[in-house]
Amino acid sequence: MINVLIKEDDFLYHHSLRSFVEDFFNNEYAKNVNFLKGYEVENIARAEIIVYAFSKGEHYTCFPELKCAPKCAIIGIIEAEEPSSSFLPFCIQQTFFVSRSAPLYLLKRVFRQAYFVRSEERRVGKECR
Repeated sequence: MINVLIKEDDFLYHHSLRSFVEDFFNNEYAKNVNFLKGYEVENIARAEIIVYAFSKGEHYTCFPELKCAPKCAIIGIIEAEEPSSSFLPFCIQQTFFVSRSAPLYLLKRVFRQAYFVRSEERRVGKECR
């Protein structure tokens, strides 16, 4: 079972992400998904993967609540193409970004990378943040 938290205000996109995430982990890793409800500190701390839909320019700021997510992978959904890491603040450079309009094969690639990195960091006991 993998704990996933999705922060997305668009109901249809949120519903589509839930369906995608559930199918992805079930088909790729034979894992069930527990979706955490509510973007709250307790759920952020429990999440293994956080999918965060950034507003325009929001990915250039740090979010104090994400410091409660020491052993999780963050996938950032953004409107534009992937930002250059040299322009991002240090606190968000470990985020995996994907465009909201990206095709499914790119979304799958980002989820594979995020899940692999999270698994490796948990295996060696490394803190993400």
